[in-house]
Amino acid sequence: MTGPRSISGETTGEQRTTEPAFSLQEVLENVCGDRELFSELVTDFLLQAPGLLLKIRAAAATRDGEGVMREAHTLKGSVSLLAARTTFETALELERRGRDNRFDGIGDDVDCLGERVETLLRELEATLANE
Repeated sequence: MTGPRSISGETTGEQRTTEPAFSLQEVLENVCGDRELFSELVTDFLLQAPGLLLKIRAAAATRDGEGVMREAHTLKGSVSLLAARTTFETALELERRGRDNRFDGIGDDVDCLGERVETLLRELEATLANE
């Protein structure tokens, strides 16, 4: 029998596979190879993501479905531009949960999103440093 599942569908305690948090090739295609624009997108995300996560956490803690939906939607749009699929899927699920006012276990799902965003931030910072 398997344990409880997180938003990612992983069983608690299950070993995660290591895959990149975003696709550099795909994001460069999204910006037509414009590395300056890529750098601007990354810089904006690095500045905005922590605040969006705080707003999602606060909305979830106060059971504010509209707030969870709105902030998760905003974050989802940003990670979409950055070709960060798993983070996108997690934000999408939180957006849906907010829309439907489904708060059972939402703290774990917000934590999952936070971990994915932190991983994405680290990878983006490392990519910018190597540009």
